[in-house]
Parts: sequence; structure tokens; C-alpha cells
Amino acid sequence: MPVRQRGPDVELRELDLFSRDDLPLLQAWAAARAASETHDLGDHASPYTVEELRGLTDPATKSRTPLLAVVGGHAAGAGMLALPHKDNVHVAFGVVHTDPAWRRRGVGSAVLAELERRAVAAGRTSMLLESASLTERDPAASFAVTHGYDLALTSLESELALGALTPEQATEESAYAIEVAAGDVPESWLEDHVVLLTRMSTDTPQGNLDLQEESWDVPRVRQWSHSQQDAGRGRVEAVARDRASGRLVGYTFITVPPHLGGVAIQEDTLVIREHRGHGLGVLLKRACARALADGWPQVHTIRTWNAADNAHMLAVNRALGFRQVAFEREWQKRLARPVALVT
Repeated sequence: MPVRQRGPDVELRELDLFSRDDLPLLQAWAAARAASETHDLGDHASPYTVEELRGLTDPATKSRTPLLAVVGGHAAGAGMLALPHKDNVHVAFGVVHTDPAWRRRGVGSAVLAELERRAVAAGRTSMLLESASLTERDPAASFAVTHGYDLALTSLESELALGALTPEQATEESAYAIEVAAGDVPESWLEDHVVLLTRMSTDTPQGNLDLQEESWDVPRVRQWSHSQQDAGRGRVEAVARDRASGRLVGYTFITVPPHLGGVAIQEDTLVIREHRGHGLGVLLKRACARALADGWPQVHTIRTWNAADNAHMLAVNRALGFRQVAFEREWQKRLARPVALVT
């Protein structure tokens, strides 16, 4: 255990996410991040592995640069800067985690200052950070506010024990068909997914986040689909097809990270606005959960996140048996552009 002292000399090491030579340091980086997340959320934490981040990262769409904070030879913290290249190119996404043994000694501040410096140098004008807590009192709030960040969105983390999934209710013949597929997105779904993923960026609550509509095409959807399996995750998806038009009008998908020990992650869920009010959210999530239970019998829990003001989706979750377990917050700061020198 290091000797506690304030104001340590923090060495920040930039790592290459895809470098074989950097792998030992990347593992130390991931361990520091996991220690921080587990300290804050206990059994409800969902830390990434290096292998997952490699698989999920398409450098053509978004770059990720990890920073390892080292103090006295110890891995004291983990930072990461993510820069979108296809859309929202004015935004930088930052990650700041400090190992609990090194908190409140300037490590997080040093990491954040370097992330902001790099974001400004890349021409970004907004920085977004995330924090998470088990209660409404977020210990990271004072850190964020002190460094000039405003709360932009609050989300609720919820979990469903698969054994507690509510029974399916008898329904009349519907104007919609629910289809399910495991693995990559079927080729026949790709074109409709361009619309669905674009609408995911506009039709879901965004709070005060400085985000704009995302730009999707079939190659990007295909890469997005492959990335989950490149990350070593199982994947199952349910879609809603409008029988009248033949188009997909809603979807949800679940991934299974093997290192989470029986916990699966419910990722996106969307029913486009024109087709809401028909119970499709419940039908999609229930169908996906049942397919998950059939294909991955080791999974016992589904974990998901929804904006706190997304009353409809939270009601869908309650109807299925989800219970709230934690809070997640997104913080935002407008970055000052560098002043051009006049000569």
C-alpha cells in the first residue's frame, strides 16, 4: 500500500490500444479502471477488458487513446479520450478513473487536465464525462463541478433476474411481427438498421447533451454488428416489423460479455416515434430476453441503463420485472478554443 500524501507527481503514459508491446500496461490500466468502478458500484459494475475495447473500437469511426496515471511506480489511475470521426466531431468523450487507494491526491485532476488539453488540440469544443453511484448522492459530483462540468443527463441502471421475467400476456393478432436473430445483424435487416440507428440518436432522451444526429450507412451498421463479436461478446437481437410496410420500426439487442459472470447487457432499445403506443417495447425486450435464456443458459441477470426522464421505457422495464440498482450521470463542459497568436 503506497504512503498517502497529497499532490503526488503523476506521470501520464499514452498507450496504444492495439499495441502488443503495450499490453502489460494496458492490463494495468484496465485493472485501475475496474478497481474504481467496482469500488463505486460493487456487484453492479460492468468494467471493460482490454480485449473488449479493442473489438469495440473501429478507428475509422472513433479513436480511443488510453492514458495510464503512474505514481511512484504504481498504476494509480486510468484515463481515456474518445474522439468520434463520423459525426459529432465537435465532441470529446473522456474517461477518468482513480484507483481508490490513490483518490483525493490530484491523480484524477491531472488525468482530466491532459484529456482536456488533447481535446482542445483536436479542435473539440465540448467534453463529456460519466460518473456512477449506488445512491442519488454521487461522490464524483464535487469533482465534476469543481472542474467546470455541468450535469447534462441522469440515467438509471436497472437489472432483471431472468427467473423473475414476468409472464407473457395473451395478445390479439398484431400489426407487427417480432423477429429474433443471434450473432451478426442479418443482411436483410441492414438497410432498415440505418434508419433505426440514426433515429436512436434523435428519438431517445438526450438531456442537455451537446450531441447531434449520427450518420449511419450499411457498411457502418455491418461494422457495428461485427464489433460485438470482435469484442468476444455473444449477441442476440429482436426487431419489430410493420406488417403493412414490411419495414423494421423497432429493435433491442443484448450482449453477453463473458467476464461478467452470468450478467448480460441490454444495449439499445428503440421504437421509432411513429409506431409507439402499441406495446412494442415490452414485446421486443421480452422476446430478446427469452432468446437470451435459450441460447446462453449461464446468464442469470440482464443489466440496462435508461434516462431518468424516459418514463415510457422505465415503465416497460418495470412491467418486465427490472429493478433499479444505481445511477449514472453524464457531465458536460464547453472547452475554450485556443487563442490564435497574431504575428
